[in-house]
Amino acid sequence: MTDRTGCLHPSAIHAMFEGTLPEDEIETVEKHLAVCSSCRNDIESSIGSQDWWSDVKESFSESISPNRHSDFDGQTREQTDVSQQLLSILGPTDDPAMLGRIGPYEIVALLGTGGMGAVFKGLDRSLNRFVAIKVLLPNLAVSGAARKRFEREGKAIAAVIDDHVMAVHCVDQWQGIPYLVMQYCRGNTLQQRIDRDGPLQVCEILRIALQTARGLAAAHAQGIVHRDIKPANVFLDDKVERVQLMDFGLARAADDASLTRSGVLAGTPQYMSPEQARAEVVDARSDLFSLGAVLYAMCTGHGPFRAESSHAVLRLITDRQPRSIREINPDIPVWLVSIIQRLMSKQAEDRYESANALADLLESCLAHVQEPTRIPLPAELVSPPSKPTNRLYSLKGLRTMLGAVGAIALGTLLLTVTSPPDIGGRWQGDGWNEVVLEQADGKGRQFTGTFLRTDGGDSGMLALKWSRTEQRFNGTWTDDRSRSGRLSLRLDGDEIRGAITTNKSADAKDSINRLADLHWQRVPIGADITEPTNDY
Repeated sequence: MTDRTGCLHPSAIHAMFEGTLPEDEIETVEKHLAVCSSCRNDIESSIGSQDWWSDVKESFSESISPNRHSDFDGQTREQTDVSQQLLSILGPTDDPAMLGRIGPYEIVALLGTGGMGAVFKGLDRSLNRFVAIKVLLPNLAVSGAARKRFEREGKAIAAVIDDHVMAVHCVDQWQGIPYLVMQYCRGNTLQQRIDRDGPLQVCEILRIALQTARGLAAAHAQGIVHRDIKPANVFLDDKVERVQLMDFGLARAADDASLTRSGVLAGTPQYMSPEQARAEVVDARSDLFSLGAVLYAMCTGHGPFRAESSHAVLRLITDRQPRSIREINPDIPVWLVSIIQRLMSKQAEDRYESANALADLLESCLAHVQEPTRIPLPAELVSPPSKPTNRLYSLKGLRTMLGAVGAIALGTLLLTVTSPPDIGGRWQGDGWNEVVLEQADGKGRQFTGTFLRTDGGDSGMLALKWSRTEQRFNGTWTDDRSRSGRLSLRLDGDEIRGAITTNKSADAKDSINRLADLHWQRVPIGADITEPTNDY
């Protein structure tokens, strides 16, 4: 990749521009460019003349203006030129390729900003490695409480030594502003992964949850409660299948009474525990609730509690149960749903006793999913087989029930529990145009149907079967372009609601399933198909 002088070979530069440079060589090239001004000049001259670069720099400098920034509540607030604030804290540097300097670290780029700080990519010349430098925002540095919280973040992470917690190398101050230095890794957050791919596969859900639980167990062993477990704080390394917890900005020592006082609300609303939402004292089990909410997001593609405002979200967390996971994604096994439900119990004492106990359980589940024929599911997740009912006992029970509610009431009860609803007829829905369903077995337990999509005019077939245990219809669909997927739906008055998965093609075994809500409305007899007036 380099010639005899140690500089980059033109072919390596060309490959970098074309995006064909092997990933294991990219970091080597970046490190070389960070210290070699000759190669940087060669690259600049190959792109454009010096006059062209001057025009570009002038254009960028003139484009810096106040912008809008979204905080953790999803609301927007005006920023008074954040870029200029961040640039103003950087010290001078002798390297023209660098933005500036923070302490002994050369600043390569600004990676992003958050509610409290900004993250820079820096170069540690003493060890010739890249690092991530998190700096408290200048407008917050004037607050003593903000500085203490930021410093507490660094100390909290530094106290936890574990492969699944992002390590902190240094905690220091620069021009009166605290900063911490972390390892620089290539990858993205779990939130970015969910936004890109939607719901994850069961094996991947378990792998990520297992490693996150191990990281939490290490933090809890130090008496630290993270308090802000969410997909955006779970980092997925690109090079290895490693998960790391980051951003302990809200972490507090569990025995620090002065920082767990009533009335202090900290954390991200969508993933808070009920005790956090009520601003009560929390312990390690609060993190387990939040981890359960993260598992929910990996299964469904979105968080469990969604509403128009933070206050409404908090009310949902304390008072309501989230929508059934299998109603949204039928591919999630029942035993995984039961784990998530226990994690998200409203009462802390009903959750798992520790992150370690959860990690051990998830490890056994992952082994079962990878080798289902050799390794059984953990016994606590297996429903005990129903025992044969004694006939004499059954008759006695029947006579008792008849005496209590009467034969007619009993017949009505049995009909309600066992009989499937009639979903036959014509239906319409956004993206479906017309759906026609007919009984296939004469008992109403199986239905077949046809559909004609409005988005492209694709037509196809449906096959549905009633599930007594789930009290809903499950089945499959295929269209005339050999695409296929699964359906899970229930009758709700004159509407059908549920979920649908899609594949790119019938033979795309490795394609990622896409999940979407399903909403059909019954078409009255003799009526024409019209576009539905309400959304999913």
